[in-house]
Amino acid sequence: MTPAPGPEAPAAQRPAPVSPAPMSLVQATCVLVGAGAVLIRGAPGSGKSSLAAALLALSGPGRLVRLVADDAVLVRAASGRLVAVAPAPIRGAMEVRGLGIVPTSFEPRAVVRLVADLVAADRIERLPAGADARAVLCGVDLPRLALPAGDPAARERIVAALALAGGDRPAGAAPEIAAMHKDSIRA
Repeated sequence: MTPAPGPEAPAAQRPAPVSPAPMSLVQATCVLVGAGAVLIRGAPGSGKSSLAAALLALSGPGRLVRLVADDAVLVRAASGRLVAVAPAPIRGAMEVRGLGIVPTSFEPRAVVRLVADLVAADRIERLPAGADARAVLCGVDLPRLALPAGDPAARERIVAALALAGGDRPAGAAPEIAAMHKDSIRA
């Protein structure tokens, strides 16, 4: 015999709702390429926005490339992934040196699959290993790619590194991207 339903348990006996991890603001630019995003870090003037613009030029049939945020990115850990979110005041805006702030198509959030650091050429290991090949943000361990600031091949290196990290998908994957992001990146 099943007991009759009684009143709802008192608030003190109910489990507390799980709140999302806190957001951290990082000075970086984030671009979604296919199913994964790259978080581009570097000193002011190192070329983060220029590299993002070069990546955005790859967008076309079969390859989704969108800005997430330029110059400032909110990040948090969610289900073992690093989620990047565009801060509200700068959503859809990108700095283009010499032109100013311009409107740009954007994704409000994305799962980061790669960290690219723009650094001086003499600070890059030829064959990075260990800590040089990884970055930890908000407790999430990610592949790291060190690039010389102003490297003309940086865009292609990022695309290759994202493919190795599982962040880019073959042509026609846009519906797959939407399904993958549906539950894992709610802010």
